[in-house]
Amino acid sequence: VAAVRTPAPMPLKDMPPSFRSEFPVLSVQVHVYDANPLRRFVLINGKKYRETDTLVEGPKVVEIVPEGVVLEHRGTRVLQEMPR
Repeated sequence: VAAVRTPAPMPLKDMPPSFRSEFPVLSVQVHVYDANPLRRFVLINGKKYRETDTLVEGPKVVEIVPEGVVLEHRGTRVLQEMPR
């Protein structure tokens, strides 16, 4: 049985303008990725979040990945990329 693979989330910057305009303004101050999911966290708008947490602003932290944070907003998963 093949594993069902969800499509990779689209970067927020590539989402349609209508989606971006309703997406809350988020400032990711700290992004910690670790192979151990229990050690991963982000600091967004001054608050610490882990995977599965819901931001005060509404989106849910689905996963913290090396390139950024996967957030779910109104049923759509997006990647908030970290600056390189």
